[in-house]
Amino acid sequence: MTHMTEEAYMDVQRRMQILQDSIDKSIPDGDAPESELAKKIRKHCKDNGLPCLIFPQTPDVRKFLPKGWPDVEILLEGSTLYLELKKVKGGRKSPAQIRLGFQFTYLGNPIHECKTYKRFLELLYGDIK
Repeated sequence: MTHMTEEAYMDVQRRMQILQDSIDKSIPDGDAPESELAKKIRKHCKDNGLPCLIFPQTPDVRKFLPKGWPDVEILLEGSTLYLELKKVKGGRKSPAQIRLGFQFTYLGNPIHECKTYKRFLELLYGDIK
């Protein structure tokens, strides 16, 4: 049996409080556009010290990113969380996104589809009950 240090326990408690505060403050997702979800994710990452890149698909961005590149990259301790943002209703992956998703997964870096802020928090902190 592994015992948790007091520092690790306090870190878990802090993360759980951040998660609960985020859930309490979050606006219901409904069918908001991907840009609204991206704003909420960017704010959460900034407020919690998580380096985050969000790539809106503008003509300039399309010049340097491969087709299908994930919308969001969040640097975590020892890993990176890749997110493909989609609307709740009707949001589907393009063939390029599916292809790139297979490549990322094969290399051990899955791209997670994310339609709601709650799903983002689940991916970041674990399942929410």
